Parts: sequence; structure tokens; C-alpha cells
Amino acid sequence: MDFNLGTCFYILANYKGYRMSVEECEIELRDYDGEFLRRDVKTEGSIQPEHEVRENCKGCKRKIKLMDEGCVFGCCRVCCSGITKKISSFIGGKVRCCDVHNDRIIKKPTKSVKKPIKKEYVKRICIYKSLSQIIYTGHGADELLAGYGRHRTAYLKGGYKEVTKVLKNEVGRLWERNLGRDDRCISSGGKEARFIFLEDGFVEFIQSLDVTFIADFELGQGVGDKRILRRYAEELGLKECGNLVKRAMQFGSRIGKVVGGEKGDEEFEKSEKFKPPTTDPTKYDKDYRFDITLPDWLPYLQTHGYCVISSAVSSQNTNLALKSLITSLKLLHGNDVDTWDIPEHGLISETLGQSSGAWLIRGSSIVKSAFERIWEEKDLIVSMDCVIIWLSWLNNSNFKPRSEGLHLDQNPFNKLDMISVQGMIPLIDVTEEIGGLQIIPGSHVGVLKEEFKDMHGDMRGKGDWCQAKEEYVEGRGGEARLVECKAGDLILWDSRTVHGGKVGSLGGRREGVEDGEIARASVTVAMVPRAWASEEVLEERKEGFRIGATFNHSPHETGTSTGTVKGKLYEDYIPIELTAEQRELL
Repeated sequence: MDFNLGTCFYILANYKGYRMSVEECEIELRDYDGEFLRRDVKTEGSIQPEHEVRENCKGCKRKIKLMDEGCVFGCCRVCCSGITKKISSFIGGKVRCCDVHNDRIIKKPTKSVKKPIKKEYVKRICIYKSLSQIIYTGHGADELLAGYGRHRTAYLKGGYKEVTKVLKNEVGRLWERNLGRDDRCISSGGKEARFIFLEDGFVEFIQSLDVTFIADFELGQGVGDKRILRRYAEELGLKECGNLVKRAMQFGSRIGKVVGGEKGDEEFEKSEKFKPPTTDPTKYDKDYRFDITLPDWLPYLQTHGYCVISSAVSSQNTNLALKSLITSLKLLHGNDVDTWDIPEHGLISETLGQSSGAWLIRGSSIVKSAFERIWEEKDLIVSMDCVIIWLSWLNNSNFKPRSEGLHLDQNPFNKLDMISVQGMIPLIDVTEEIGGLQIIPGSHVGVLKEEFKDMHGDMRGKGDWCQAKEEYVEGRGGEARLVECKAGDLILWDSRTVHGGKVGSLGGRREGVEDGEIARASVTVAMVPRAWASEEVLEERKEGFRIGATFNHSPHETGTSTGTVKGKLYEDYIPIELTAEQRELL
């Protein structure tokens, strides 16, 4: 039985306590400094919850006064003080009295404490005693309507066909897993459960629908999962609830904190025998690629200075974006690639940064979800930076690109903190043969950052574009690693991280593409909270979009920092029509 859910149902069915707000619960939990004890229900003298108000003190057996009623230990003020002191001694920290006796100073327990309470206690924080005999639960909604993170993972692996397969499997085993647990929990408290989402007619109706009507995984969390249920909630007027991201009961109720959010089989990990290996941020490995639903990618980004979110843009949209960019280039420079005016470094501004292909990538819900998690903010604006295009040089050395070299896009003297996370979505697989973005892992913090500052002291007070000096490249350049990934992946890196382009060894091509066409194509993207931008900047962004201007990686600066690639503007330029999702990012 799941400990957290079991505790939650037990409290709902049996326990009598005092009403508290979420904020008050947080304060109570912090009193323990993160250390909690599990109560052994078999220990003699351990405190058991009761349905009726206790009339006698559990310590001294004396009549409890009216002012003592509500004590979590069922004791008078003297015995309550004695109990909390014993708890403090046992855990090696200070624990205050219960809320009933907290404001009354107690010097020390009297000799009337006749029955000492042994070791194990737990501070009881509960909301109320439910008088209801029937409990309605929402179990089955996630299994039927694709509400779990694993359903999004299944979609990324095999599309809606794989999601349908997973849903069928989960519904088939629902009675054996969740329902068995819930039946034991609720029945032990004398309550009856009603599983409204598992009513026969409802289950039959949902399973008759196409899975694309139930969920839309092109949309972000809190929008695409359980889509049909969220839309119905909006119809009922529950607009705010309909957009909430799923949160498990044990975390929403804060019960999960009582056991540190750990499962029973994780106890071994807390022992001295289990010590996870430390990760050297400068050591290169291929474990930098994560699914957006996994929690590990953000800590990896913060530690190593970069990471990759897999399949941030669907293969269909990736191919559409690539075709759109090629079409835009042909409209600008003609059908003959020999006439294309592409700079050696491949950073193209002009109007390509405002093309439909670039905006198709920027509007990806998974890309936005990644930046939402980074900044913990949903109202974001997106960069309108350049597009990177390399022509194949396999049989034509004139097309071989020239990298801009290792550099920083955030001055380490003027801007010390993480104020920008840059992103890039390659539209063609990144390989050693072709090349792409390279990173010096861990160079955004610590010793490597200080080393860069020591060697580039002349950059103090200058702009954000900081080109690495030759002696730095000679010393640290060998540690730079190409970020290999798949088309449609989202590469993220802290702007304080030393990075740059790496030209491949062969100018090789992906299979099926002839010489003279595109070898590398990437759309740069970065997002920051809208609140960071002034009203003037927001207006400049709208005007820039209207005239087809390109800015840089800082959406809230409209290209005022150094490093902006200026492009040619056209008087007859007509801006594209943005979707509602894309318009929100402008």
C-alpha cells in the first residue's frame, strides 16, 4: 500500500484535528528541519487517534481542562511539555508544544506524569474530521484520459498508436493496483467509495472515442493531457481548475513531506552503504538528452551548463519548418544555391528569422514548457534571433562554413547570474561529420568561470559578446564537446557557458540529400518572462515583427546588447499570420 495515499485516506476517514491553511502547514513542517519520525502503532504507549474528545489526560490521567482540549497528544499542558521534550531529546532537535499549549510557557513537567510515552511520535497536522460516509474519488481519470507523464512519453516514442496501447493496458490492470489499495484504505475507516470515472457507461463511452479527441500531446502539460476533461471543466465554468497541471495527492496535501517524498524501497539509498557517484561537470557523456517529462534535465542544465530535451518538435513540424526555410531562401536568393548570399558563419538574419518556418519551431508547446519550468513562469516572450544555415561542402569547398569560435553571449563581469538560457532546435541530425554547437561543460560556474574571467579581464564593462582568446582556446578548447542530437531536439545552455560552432570533419550529408543543398539548419530560440521587458521593448518587438527585423537571444532587450546580427530589410515585406499560441509569445 502506498504510504502517502494510505495516510491521506486514513486521515479523511478517521482523524479529528484542527483546521489549518496550506501556509500554516508549511510552517509546521519546517519546525522539524526536515526530520520526521514514523509512528510505530505497535509500540506500547504510542498515541492513537480517537473519534471522541478525550476526557482524561493520557499522561497523568487527570481531567483535561477546557483550555487543554484540542491538544494533539490528548494531554494537559504539563504532560504535553514533557512529551515534546522527550521528542526533542530523541531527534536531537527542538520541538515546540502543540498549538493549544504553544503560547503558554512551561518550565518543566511535574511529577504527576505517571505513564511515560516511549520513543516514536509524529506531529499531527490535519485539516478536519470528515462526517461523510461516502467518498467520491477521481481514480481512473488519468488511466482513461491519458493524464500521466508516461502517456506523453509513449506519444513521443510511438505516436497516438502507442498511447492507445498503454491506455488499454492500464485500464485492464486498474482493478488490481489502485482499486485494491483504495478499497483497503477506505474500508478500514468504515467509509464507502464511489469511483465516478469508472462507471460502466462512462468507461464504454470514453473507450469508443479516438485517442486524439481525448488528449493532444502537441500542447503542454495542464493543457493537452486529459484534454476532453479540461474542456468540459471550462464549459462548467471551472476555467482556472481546467488549466491546472496534475499534482499527486501526497504532494498537493503536503503529506509527501512527512516521509521526505520517498517510497519504502528507497530507504536503502539513505544508508551509508549507498553513496551515489558525484558527477564531474567537465566530463563528457551522452546522458545529457532527457525527456521533457523527466525531472532530471533541469538539475543537469544547472550543473553542466547545458542539456538536450528530446523530441521537443515533432518530426512532421521539423520537416515542415525545414522546407519552409528552404522556400524562403529561394524567394530571397533564387533557386540556384550558387547565388545564395549566405555568410561563412551561417548566421542568417534578413527576414528568415520572422519566417513561418522559424515561428513554427518557436510555437512548439514542449519548447515553451521547458522554459516555463526554467523560469517558473507561464507568461513568456520568445527571442526572434537568426537562423543557422550551412550548405554542404562535401564536393564544394567554397561552401565550407567558418565557425564564429568559442565565445560567451553574457558578459561574465557585468551579468553574473543566470539571466538567459539559450536554445536551439536542429532541423537536421547533429553529427561529427556535419558539426553543430559545441559546449565546454561546467564553464558557466566555479573554477572554469573564474579562469575565463582571469584571462579576459579586458572585457570588463564591455558588451555581452565575449570572444574567447587564442590562449584560452589552446588551453581549454580541447574540452569543448559537440552536442550531438536528433532533429527536433531542443538544445539548452546557460548563456554563461562557453560555446560556439564546430565545423564537421567531412561536410558529410544525411542520407538522400544531394550535394549543394542544406547540410545544417537550426532555429535559435530563447524565452524569458514577459515581466522582464519594458513597455517600450514590447512595442519594439511588435514593430520588428511587422517589418521582418531580427534581434538576438535576449527577448527582453530587443537586440540592444552586442552580438546582434543585423540583416537587410525589405520595403515590400509582408509579415506572416501568427497562430494564437505564437502570438502569445510576441
